[in-house]
Amino acid sequence: MKFFTITAIVLCHCYTSVAQYNYDEYKQMYVGWIKIYNYKGALNPVTVENKTYSKAQLSIVDSFGNWMQASYTPKGSLGDMKKYLSPKTGMYNDDVYNKVLPHSFGVRAVSYVFLKKVNNNYTPVNNLGNHWAISANEIPLNYRLVDYCTDKALYFTLPSYNLKHDDERQELALYDVPSHSSAAKYNHNVVPRVGQFLRINQVLLSKNNISPFVQITIGEALNHLETVLPFKMEEMLAIIRGNNIGRPQEIAIQSEQVRKRFDKAKATLNLLKEKYRNRRNELAFSKSYLISDLENDYDIFSGLKIDEPGTYGTLDPILKIKPEFEKLCSTDKPQWIVVRWWGGELNNEAFKHMHESIINNFDFDYLYQFFFEPEKLNGRKYKPLRSPVYEAPVITKEKSSATKRMETDPSVFYFDDFSTTQQGSTPTGWNSDLNAISKKAVVKTPAGETGNWFEIIGQNVQVNELGKNLPQNFTMSFDACVRKDFQWGVPGLELFIVGNKKSRTVYENKIRVRIRPGFSGRDGWAVTNIETATKNEFPKEVAIPGFSNDKLINKVQVVIRKQGTQLTVWVENNKLFDINDALPANTVFNHFYFSNGRKGWEVEEFYISNIKIKKE
Repeated sequence: MKFFTITAIVLCHCYTSVAQYNYDEYKQMYVGWIKIYNYKGALNPVTVENKTYSKAQLSIVDSFGNWMQASYTPKGSLGDMKKYLSPKTGMYNDDVYNKVLPHSFGVRAVSYVFLKKVNNNYTPVNNLGNHWAISANEIPLNYRLVDYCTDKALYFTLPSYNLKHDDERQELALYDVPSHSSAAKYNHNVVPRVGQFLRINQVLLSKNNISPFVQITIGEALNHLETVLPFKMEEMLAIIRGNNIGRPQEIAIQSEQVRKRFDKAKATLNLLKEKYRNRRNELAFSKSYLISDLENDYDIFSGLKIDEPGTYGTLDPILKIKPEFEKLCSTDKPQWIVVRWWGGELNNEAFKHMHESIINNFDFDYLYQFFFEPEKLNGRKYKPLRSPVYEAPVITKEKSSATKRMETDPSVFYFDDFSTTQQGSTPTGWNSDLNAISKKAVVKTPAGETGNWFEIIGQNVQVNELGKNLPQNFTMSFDACVRKDFQWGVPGLELFIVGNKKSRTVYENKIRVRIRPGFSGRDGWAVTNIETATKNEFPKEVAIPGFSNDKLINKVQVVIRKQGTQLTVWVENNKLFDINDALPANTVFNHFYFSNGRKGWEVEEFYISNIKIKKE
């Protein structure tokens, strides 16, 4: 039985171009697992350094893995499982204190996102992916407070969002466990992205929801530092002696420098004891590194100079394991269980699918009861709350009279007024990317209008493959509107008519038409861009008379006509572009899509309907 040590959750995602990588090819595909393991339980105990893991503990890891694979089928990624135990003691940084870590054991699912095909099977291009781990008795190793730790004492923190900042408050709301999830009743939090460490969702389960961690007081922290400073000084002196064998003079010089540093740190500690003399019972928060800041006159609780007034920070609590939990971690029964997932953003299909699988499919109540209330299971085996390949049913409505009429008109190549799409759903027959707040384009009826429109706000929305080329000569039209007080400065709405696909995002032939409204009654603007193998035409932006943001609904019709090599663009019967020899003869187009950038303001959505392509 193989086990892997815990590794840091660092910011390792660099989603740059990778050879043979084509995400569009499989992003909606249930690629699944490299292997379904069906773990059977451990046969023998395992000893790693000073810790022996029993068969019962190792079998718990197998159960974790089986339950995870039953609850989640990777989509847009390829999954694998990796078991791990507490990390071994190392020589550098915080690894030297691993000996005092509690007995921890778990399994991690990694879903690789960069894939290529080998012998018609997907295989990872590299090791980048999204992660989901379940473990027993694990602490947040990334946030171990190294300068507080000794060979006998373990301290750490769990950073939290600053809810005074709008962007942090919005991000927390987006990533937090929703109230409908079975995880919501247990201790849960989202650890924000900090430096090189990724954002982490975390659910902690323990008997009666009693946390195994306790925050120490300022008095406890100051008393502990009395022990830590001489311990750290002796560590540094030992390193100096080891690095300078046979060089007594160099040892003496460097040792004296270290002693001076710690004398200064000790002096600052005495000042802190006086400063917080009447606040020793308050909870302690750490704002900075310990030793280097102490020797430079910094208050380690506020992050400011020791005599500098300022707000006492409360985002990084100094935590330790409660003794009553810690002493039982080596027993067969877990004292607490941590479920964590990390690695991606919710505007990425693969990570969003993992996130939603965990919060909707995984049975956190079963996990809790299995270890802390087994009498309630009555021998029941694990079963996910929902199928791991669940897809919401597509509900279609009756076609509008306009759609039925267009279907009988032989001159109409394509028409869609979204009449068959249920309100609040992605348009039937279309695909939508996720925007920055993890939303797809959906069908709505904007106030002041009738019929179905799709709302686009920060997405690319593509019609499904048409299955045939557009006519050589065609007129394409669509209606677009924005609400009153649409924010000035939004990049605009873009229509792309494309053909001869060369890669995931590159087409040989492209017509781009962009529109955006003006403000306070001022005219809007439009631009047309033409790209082919032999031409790149980019006329200047021109005004759209009357298209502004001052009415309840501000609507225009856009018409693009391709006739031979000529391209003409109208907006609301205003001819804006009439370009001769715009396109080489017989240029092929076979696809179209809409795109919209966003700034993050409140009123910046476009609405689109009545898309028609007519043969000429």
